[in-house]
Amino acid sequence: MEDVDPPVWVVEIIALPSSPMRMELGDAPLVIARGGFSGLFPDSSIDAYNFAMQTSVAGAVIWCDVQLTKDGHGICFPDLKLNNASNIGDVFPNRQKSYPVNGVTTLGWFTIDFSLRDLKNVSLIQGIFSRSGKFDRIYAILTVQDFSDISFENCFH
Repeated sequence: MEDVDPPVWVVEIIALPSSPMRMELGDAPLVIARGGFSGLFPDSSIDAYNFAMQTSVAGAVIWCDVQLTKDGHGICFPDLKLNNASNIGDVFPNRQKSYPVNGVTTLGWFTIDFSLRDLKNVSLIQGIFSRSGKFDRIYAILTVQDFSDISFENCFH
């Protein structure tokens, strides 16, 4: 049997040339928008990514945390547990499971227990409760393909 490398599930989109700003040592600072502009919009929502690129410096990196679904699709989601940043508990109230996470038995709704089709009815919420919920329940969970299709071409002028 032939050895095959497993797929790599890291997604980065690097936007345009390097920043004109320089640090003391001469290197441009690196801006990484993990989950987009998640201080305002729910983490990993399409508007969080778009707003981050439209308001950031040239050369910013947009980061998508990739989780796998039960049927092997990659989704952009900030946590293994869906209940930390979505309304999964409202949609599937009886589908919690326990798994060992870093040696600790953890109860929740995990990405690996749901198909991509299941997640079509789930929407994103602010995972940090001190932030505004104004944009909760508006955005669908993005697939890695959705994320890679976002065009950042005209974000910088």
